[in-house]
Amino acid sequence: MTYDFHGAGWESSTGHNAPLFGTGPYTTKGCVDEWIKKGLKSEKIVIGLPFYGRTWQLRSSSNHGVGAPSVGAGSGDGFLALNDINISAWTQYWDDTAKVPYAVKGTEWLSFDNERSLEAKIQWACQKNYQGVMIWELSQEKTQSRSQFVQDKLESYCGEDNKSSSQFVLDKSESFCGEDSILLPLSNSPITTSGATQHTNLPVTTGSSNGCNVDTNMICLGKSGLAKYPPDCNKYVDCRLVGHPIFSCPSNLQLNEAGQYCDWENNVNCVPLSAKVIVGYIPSWSQQNLDISNINGNLITHLLYAFVPIGADGKIRVDSPADFQKLKNLTIKYPNLKILPSVGGATWRWMFDQLSTDALIQTFATSCKTVIQQYGLHGIDIDWEYPYASEKAKYGKLLQVLRQTLGSNLLIMSAVPAGVQNFVGFDEVAMNNYLDYVLLMTYDFHGAGWESNTGHNAPLFGQPPYTTKGCADEWINKGLRSDKIVIGLAFYGRTWRLQSSANYSVGAPSVGVGSGDGFLALNDISNSNWNEYWDDTAKVPYAVIGTDWLSYDNERSLEAKIQWTCQNNYQGVMIWELSQEKTQSLVSFVQNKLNYYCGGGSTNPPVTNPPVTNPPVTTAHTTQHTNPPVTTGGNNGCISNTNQICNGRTGFASYPPDCNKYVDCRVGNYPLMNCPSGLVFNEAGQYCDWTYNVNCSPC
Repeated sequence: MTYDFHGAGWESSTGHNAPLFGTGPYTTKGCVDEWIKKGLKSEKIVIGLPFYGRTWQLRSSSNHGVGAPSVGAGSGDGFLALNDINISAWTQYWDDTAKVPYAVKGTEWLSFDNERSLEAKIQWACQKNYQGVMIWELSQEKTQSRSQFVQDKLESYCGEDNKSSSQFVLDKSESFCGEDSILLPLSNSPITTSGATQHTNLPVTTGSSNGCNVDTNMICLGKSGLAKYPPDCNKYVDCRLVGHPIFSCPSNLQLNEAGQYCDWENNVNCVPLSAKVIVGYIPSWSQQNLDISNINGNLITHLLYAFVPIGADGKIRVDSPADFQKLKNLTIKYPNLKILPSVGGATWRWMFDQLSTDALIQTFATSCKTVIQQYGLHGIDIDWEYPYASEKAKYGKLLQVLRQTLGSNLLIMSAVPAGVQNFVGFDEVAMNNYLDYVLLMTYDFHGAGWESNTGHNAPLFGQPPYTTKGCADEWINKGLRSDKIVIGLAFYGRTWRLQSSANYSVGAPSVGVGSGDGFLALNDISNSNWNEYWDDTAKVPYAVIGTDWLSYDNERSLEAKIQWTCQNNYQGVMIWELSQEKTQSLVSFVQNKLNYYCGGGSTNPPVTNPPVTNPPVTTAHTTQHTNPPVTTGGNNGCISNTNQICNGRTGFASYPPDCNKYVDCRVGNYPLMNCPSGLVFNEAGQYCDWTYNVNCSPC
């Protein structure tokens, strides 16, 4: 009964009736996780869906977010069946963390489920391979159209060949997609044996766009076969057909464009367009250039407020509540925008010294969670510039405790240096385990404040490691996973005063800083006053006026970096910082180019060999399995008569000499098949399963 998590009858603040995700056990996911921890088998679980909403009477109509104070129950004495909700009379909002809507009408506040949230729950239930869904209760939506919607989505996400009963509990039925194809895995992480590539033939099922505005005509430009669909790795475009329709691979498979088939995700390097991020910093000191309230949250995916200090007690301090209120207002104005406070910064590096004990680290993490919840934010960014080699364990401990405290639904990011000499205090294992994104500060490679010759502030290519590419390569060499990396973009330039106006090349001698004391925001650079040059090796411009020498980024260099980011399938880009280009037109340019190059533009994706993967690691409470058949095998030398094994059987049967093998009794000659490496056959469930779930001893 995954509903009634919150209600006006027993709480004085608004809350979601049936959130899918969130913090702690009071969510649909949290409830299921707790039951599995208690020992309940996951294959017994059916997820509850409410066909009703709960209402509150707000204390003030101006404070209507999740968690807003209330004075009691709203319409319907705190309860409204879907029959009684005229949603057109309400102002709707979407909580992207909880994956549920809420609605406001004056001082009335409503938590309910709509088709979008029900679909999210059904998709999640199918991904987790739970047994189906339960509705409380049918009379609350008497047209039964919502029940039909549930049935359609359940069949779509759990597989078209999965039949559903009147309670929407799935049968375990087999599904083939071609003579040579395999049965599809039901687990979130398909399993491949070492060195093997397993795939199914196309096409499989017809699908439609997920709402991301990507032109399939552009995707198919110059292509005559099947092409990836950037917003969704599970989908692909058939460029052979009129109209270039979108199709879907089977659940958990992705298009392998090189091979022209649906493949295991482990064999495909794909990040959906919607997952590419544009992270923008906004400093607390820059309000005169760009006020927080004026940030266009449709142009970026994540906004980081820089910087938040750490007090002597180990707690983060909110020194500007007015700024945090503006951030909270942005979460309402732009419900898809993720907003995080950033802790530290270059001048406050010393504040991390205060976290000198495990207890203070825990205090810090708890205070982060408190501030996040108080202002409806989405996580924390750690900008420790930079931990010493002796502090590497402390940095790792900090990330570990933050993740344990914030849970899996709140974000943790960390900004990291471009200079390899500053890598020593960063724990790459902890970064891989606990961070969602690692923000590479790929700028400040050269500057008049510390060098006597001109140089590029943020070159893309050139002499490693002091380039954007060199920095990313060094982090990967250190052990950082490439799928954590976000590439930094500088919205400013650095200036030098040339020793002679006659020598103005890259590397020319200088006598100190130029205009702006060595630093110019893009706001302050008038291109018409400078003579601009292009360094085709570094893929960045520089400009000269008299003895002033400027290194900066323009649209051409930013586009080159974005194209390279997409070619290498990094997670997106980070901008330092938004107020340095207050019109936000360049942010729009970045967004358009990221969508283009990561979304089917003219770039060529990198060619890589399929990775060799090991079976996924699961906890003792998780059951993951894949339906047979998987790979054809021969007799292992142990004498056994498959005709006798299959006598009277019509499905799959265990093979007594080898727990890893099974017999397909549906097929003539009763062939012997293999489960993937590390799995054994579960005859009761009719699937390949983890060894600890099956009591099997070979003969």
